[in-house]
Amino acid sequence: MRSARETLELLRDILMLYGNFVHELAEIEMKHNFNFSELQNVLGGPDAPAFYSSLMKLDPKMQLAFVSVMGKFVPLSKEFQNALALKASDKLSFAEKLNDIVADLENATGVSLITSRPTDLDKHLVERCAHKDYHDTVTNAFALLEDKMRSKLGVGREYFGDDLITLAFSPEKGRLTLGATSAERQGIYLLFRGAFSFLRNPPSHTLGVDEGRNAALKVTHMVDLLIKLVDSADLRK
Repeated sequence: MRSARETLELLRDILMLYGNFVHELAEIEMKHNFNFSELQNVLGGPDAPAFYSSLMKLDPKMQLAFVSVMGKFVPLSKEFQNALALKASDKLSFAEKLNDIVADLENATGVSLITSRPTDLDKHLVERCAHKDYHDTVTNAFALLEDKMRSKLGVGREYFGDDLITLAFSPEKGRLTLGATSAERQGIYLLFRGAFSFLRNPPSHTLGVDEGRNAALKVTHMVDLLIKLVDSADLRK
């Protein structure tokens, strides 16, 4: 039996994800002055003749893509109307089918400008930063980054901040090497110095810095990138 607290936490997460989806959908509809409910009119209602007339003017690749997409999308219409009611495993299957349709459309029309949240965020980073405010996200994320850098270098907590970055990525003597040229190695060094100086230090020195949840998520993604750079770096021989 799930406890009341666990139920409320689960409800919080589901509503947050659904709220983000609805918000992003609304922004797209307002940008293009189009309501998703009107799609039926475009494909098979009063607006259909104009749509199909314009479709016939497109190159054959796009016309074939439309036929393929409709062949895949129509069988999913029921699930699309009530996706929240699907079982978890069915939701995953439904999402994979939608991604397949998106891939077909991107092959025909070009890559979408909409970006999705990365699915390979560092597990420990997510655990430390989930549901935290901006201040706690920054301090937790950069503390984890420092731990991972120390672990990679085999050093203790006497190294932190600028000293740790210099030990790791000093362009000429750093113990970690990343980049094929001296300019790239200098860039990695400055990237870490800049992230610590501009993103980590202000919230670490005051409680007055709070940029909001969206900014906290962006910091999480930034630190995830830095963690992956550390993981991919080679130890200097």
